[in-house]
Amino acid sequence: MAQLALIHAEMIANYRNDAHIPQLQVTPLETLHNRLKTSLRKEIADAGDIDEAVDRLSRAEKIIGMAYTRIAGHYDDVADTCRRIASKFKALADIESP
Repeated sequence: MAQLALIHAEMIANYRNDAHIPQLQVTPLETLHNRLKTSLRKEIADAGDIDEAVDRLSRAEKIIGMAYTRIAGHYDDVADTCRRIASKFKALADIESP
C-alpha cells in the first residue's frame, strides 16, 4: 500500500512535465490594437465618402476577427492541456477507487 502511494506520488510529480499551460502572447495583440486605432482614425478621416469609410471599417473588423480566432486557438490549447492533466488524475482515481 505504501509502495503504491509512493508510485502515485512519483507519477503526480511527473505530471508537471505535461502541466505547462501556454501563456497568451499579449504584446502582438496590443501592437495590433494600437496600430488599428491609430491608422483607422486617419483612414476614416481621409475617406472620400461614407462607403469608403465603411469599407475601411469592414477591413478592420476582419483583422480583429482574425485576432479573435488566434485567441480562441490559444484557449483551445489551454483546454487541451487541462483535459490531458485531468485524464491522468481520473486514471489514478480509478486505480484508487475501482
